[in-house]
Amino acid sequence: MATISINDILFASAVHQGRCVANVRMSGVDSTRSVLSELRRIVGNTIGLVQVTLRNVSQGWSRNITLYMESAPLREGVQLSLF
Repeated sequence: MATISINDILFASAVHQGRCVANVRMSGVDSTRSVLSELRRIVGNTIGLVQVTLRNVSQGWSRNITLYMESAPLREGVQLSLF
């Protein structure tokens, strides 16, 4: 199984409908979940299937992941009253 160490150098790209929406180089992360979380933050309001290519330069492996991205639900606000 491909693992990620905190010292690894990673390249990640995200393609949505044939267009590259993110292309990043990162280090200091320790899991695929952290990488995908950062990609979700970068691509913002992209909705639909996104093909992610994750390459670990330090260990020499590559992985393709398909994600379904959707916009985050709006959180209901809380009204504060001062009496």
